[in-house]
Amino acid sequence: MSKRDIVLTNVTVVQLLRQPCPAETTPGIQTSPRSPINTNTFMNLDSHWKHPSSSLGPQGLWHQREVRETGRLAPSSQTHHLLVTRAPPPPEPKAQVEPPPQPKPTPVKEEIKPPPPPPPPPRPATPPPEIVARELTVGINGFGRIGRLVLRACMEKGVKVVAVNDPFIDPEYMVYMYKYDSTHGRYKGSVEFRNGQLVVDNNEISVYQCKEPKQIPWRAVGSPYVVESTGVYLSIEAASDHISAGAQRVVISAPSPDAPTFVMGVNENDYNPGSMNIVRYDNEYGYSHRVVDLLCHMFSRDK
Repeated sequence: MSKRDIVLTNVTVVQLLRQPCPAETTPGIQTSPRSPINTNTFMNLDSHWKHPSSSLGPQGLWHQREVRETGRLAPSSQTHHLLVTRAPPPPEPKAQVEPPPQPKPTPVKEEIKPPPPPPPPPRPATPPPEIVARELTVGINGFGRIGRLVLRACMEKGVKVVAVNDPFIDPEYMVYMYKYDSTHGRYKGSVEFRNGQLVVDNNEISVYQCKEPKQIPWRAVGSPYVVESTGVYLSIEAASDHISAGAQRVVISAPSPDAPTFVMGVNENDYNPGSMNIVRYDNEYGYSHRVVDLLCHMFSRDK
């Protein structure tokens, strides 16, 4: 065999060793499907063949051919030159350690809440308060002829007069002029001045002698509807001092430059409670009874 055939044989053996070998067992050689034959072993074979003193000889060539043809090594006295690496033994299975037993959880006792108290019984419905109609009360500023006639009309119609103010007339003289009137005659009822008050038909009327409307204590007598009959405070601005002192509404009995004018039976329905605190009644011909009628009409609209 030529040197060229030997080289080709070694190359063929190396190529075969690179391919996976079937998992078979050869007597005298322990192999494993996961442990291929070490290539260095056959490189040793090649070195033995090349070396003149190699003891492999032709029999070693036969073994190389057998490996090339079958992929296995036959038993031979020269197989001691083949060094085969053994696969490491499989790892021993680890014993599973059982976890220590855990203590059983202690059951938690649920707190039993007491039942909520029953709701209180519903309160009985409170009856609505009785609506008491406010009584119309009148105050008179200026106890001249018109003021006295307004008081007479109120007494005849049952309208309560709570106060009279006039700084220029003595209370005793008020009694005399009210009792004796040259036009309307003598007053048929009783009138007197007693305990600082003018008493007409047992109706006590407070008497004040204040010079300015803002000084009259209208609020102290219940905030009446005021008749302005002095003939002095004719404008809305001048008569508004009565409102500041506590009067609820003001009716001017003399001609006014800016106050709205009303005549009963003509335009009394034009009265607006929301914007007309001060009005004027046309009393030119002395119809003082109609002034009281306007007061009653305004009071009915203000409710």
